[in-house]
Amino acid sequence: MSNEIDELLHRSAEPLRPSAAFEERLALKILEIMEESDAAFGGTDSVALQGDVAAEPERRRRLRSLVGAVALIAVAALVAGALIFGETDDRSPVITDPNVTTTSLPVDEGDTIAVVEGESIQDALDRAKSGDTVVVEAGVYEERLRIRTDGLTLEGRGAVLKAPSFPEGDCTFQGAGFGKQITISKPCTTEEPGARTYNDWPTARISGVTVSGFTIDGGAAGIAVLRGSEITVRDNEIRDTSGFGLFAHNSSSVRFENNAMANVASARESGIWVAGDSVEVVIAGNSIADARKGPGIFVLESREIEVSGNTVAGACGAGVSAVNALDVLISSNLFEANTVQCEWNFGMVNGVSVGGSDRVRIVGNTVSGQSHAALAAHGLWVGDTEEAVFEMSPAGSIEIVGNKFAENDIDVAISAGTATGSENVCDPPSEAPLLCTG
Repeated sequence: MSNEIDELLHRSAEPLRPSAAFEERLALKILEIMEESDAAFGGTDSVALQGDVAAEPERRRRLRSLVGAVALIAVAALVAGALIFGETDDRSPVITDPNVTTTSLPVDEGDTIAVVEGESIQDALDRAKSGDTVVVEAGVYEERLRIRTDGLTLEGRGAVLKAPSFPEGDCTFQGAGFGKQITISKPCTTEEPGARTYNDWPTARISGVTVSGFTIDGGAAGIAVLRGSEITVRDNEIRDTSGFGLFAHNSSSVRFENNAMANVASARESGIWVAGDSVEVVIAGNSIADARKGPGIFVLESREIEVSGNTVAGACGAGVSAVNALDVLISSNLFEANTVQCEWNFGMVNGVSVGGSDRVRIVGNTVSGQSHAALAAHGLWVGDTEEAVFEMSPAGSIEIVGNKFAENDIDVAISAGTATGSENVCDPPSEAPLLCTG
């Protein structure tokens, strides 16, 4: 009998509730045990046995059998409870039923805090906890925002941020306070040890933050990530700022994706700027128009950077510039007429500019319209960095593959480093025939 119940309890495959057929067979077996107990204590045989001293061994045998059956019933109940509620010991075999589909239990993803026009976004951010999502509905909000909580999501749904009249407060640069519309960082101190240019620095790292869906209209700068990790900034529009659009400093695993920037301009500022030994930054699918005072995308003293699928036009100095950088991939971008003259030119206007960088791959880009009456204009320029501007650094290995250069004064100019290339097309043919063919 115990073997039969044991067999019923071990025919399974999924760790949830047993099927109706399984429960019915188990109930029939328990009923059979109960009928035997009736025979032992309430039936004719039972009376005869109780009055017969010679039959005492037989009565004890039946009692032992009944006790064993009750124990099996208890075990079956415990197992059924484990099957129903999923409470099994990792050290025990999992008993399951093949007729049931397993589903995962829901995971707590935090609360959603809604903000409507007229309410404060910052108040919602201040009371949010890790894992929460702050959703900002359509409207105009005159606020500068600081995100200081790990694991927070800030989502705009037609929300427009405009610069307020009050000063920015902490986490400013060079003591002036650029007035960033959204700052993703922990609270700041008054100085960064060993800094050359920054004097207000986060006390710790912030991680796991996502910002999406906002329009930043005007103000001094867009969105800054300071000492961040696992940060995503996507699907935002930034326009008419006097400073950078997006900025990451001393950060890791940052993604700037599908953002649109137009008319971002300030002294030596860029549409997207990555600096301060940032690592593993992806700049993908963004559009940048009229960054009039700096490169469209500027990578400074950082490593493991991917710049892919972006469109940059009307920038000063370069569509993309990598200076003193390591392990950079520049792929599948469109750089067009980045010929604005400003203090960032250093005598040149380039579609792609690589200075003092090593292990750089330039693959599958289209570079056109680099032509200027007064400055040297290149589709691609590679050289060392100048000590007067940045820390001196020699150019290293540069791989140039599958790019198209068109209507540039000079398509490819290599003044330093070791460049290799293939399958690049130049129109008209370049003076660097080993790297570019007509």
